[in-house]
Amino acid sequence: TAPQRGMFIRLMSLAPALASRRAAGGARAMLRQPRPLPPSWLVVDFDGTCSAHDTTPVLPHLAEAHAPSGSGGGPSKLARFSELEQDYLRGMEEINSRPGLASEAPPPPDTGLDLRGLAAFLAEADAHSTAITNKASASGCLAGIRADDVAATLAKWSREPEHAPFKWPPPPQLRLGCAQTLALVQANGCKMGVLSVNWCPPMIRALLTPSCDFTLWSNSLDEDGQVSLSVAGGGGERAA
Repeated sequence: TAPQRGMFIRLMSLAPALASRRAAGGARAMLRQPRPLPPSWLVVDFDGTCSAHDTTPVLPHLAEAHAPSGSGGGPSKLARFSELEQDYLRGMEEINSRPGLASEAPPPPDTGLDLRGLAAFLAEADAHSTAITNKASASGCLAGIRADDVAATLAKWSREPEHAPFKWPPPPQLRLGCAQTLALVQANGCKMGVLSVNWCPPMIRALLTPSCDFTLWSNSLDEDGQVSLSVAGGGGERAA
């Protein structure tokens, strides 16, 4: 009948709008609900990638907090670490200014990357870093850090930064949005890994564990201040 035909025409005219609303609603639902990903890994660096600042300078403060240097007359742990830090920076400055590390052959035109020059630079930088690390182990500037107490000490400094034993670097913290991003990635079915040249796994775990579960590949530090190198510098990260 005519009324039925009119109703049918009006419904047909509304169909595109209704379909558009359903599509928009579906899109919003997809954004609200994590979408499972194929089995995969996201492996990230820690210092300066997850953390807002390099956390290495915090280590001698942890060592001093857990086992004070005392009044034996020798340089404090902080002073010894500061000397080694300056030695490291001077050495890296010299390596960065050395023209001989670049490969003489031009980089492949399809990449624009001098892989041989990069490998030579990483080898020099890692050798220098390893030498400084060995000096740090021998100096005792990191001795006394108790792995089980790292998280509690960092939490206290974060709650009361005015009472932290240093002004710079600030107490370790993650970059803005890092925790939420890692949690969302894991909620979508991705496995998490952290590959770091950091010496203190308890510090990494203290900052990242609340956000996600992850596998950690890094160096380590015992209570005597001896550093064990499993990921020796940028070359080690690249090889891993």
